[in-house]
Amino acid sequence: MARKPRPARQARRFHAGQISFRSPRLDARLVNLSTIGAAIETSDPPRIGAEVLCELETEQSSALIPGQVRWCRLGSTASDEAGDVIPVYRAGIQFLNSTPGNLLRILRSAGLHRTNGQA
Repeated sequence: MARKPRPARQARRFHAGQISFRSPRLDARLVNLSTIGAAIETSDPPRIGAEVLCELETEQSSALIPGQVRWCRLGSTASDEAGDVIPVYRAGIQFLNSTPGNLLRILRSAGLHRTNGQA
């Protein structure tokens, strides 16, 4: 059976690079982000629909952006310090009520946004 083509993304994704991610409810690593959301990795899967406060930070700028977990799935496994296998989940967070200016400021300070639309 042929696979359906994936729909075009709503917004361009940027690799996390120099942007750090913190959230009071999640111990996670930022994988990538766009102007409408972020992908994270975590060993503790967040509940779909949960609201989270995302702090995005570079050396020059930071922003607190509310978001909502839209999807979560097992991405891979890893070993902890004791050699135990732990799950690594990937989750998508949709930013809520954020102004594009906050996100563009973060992208620019990380060198990820250009005025001509090129990263």
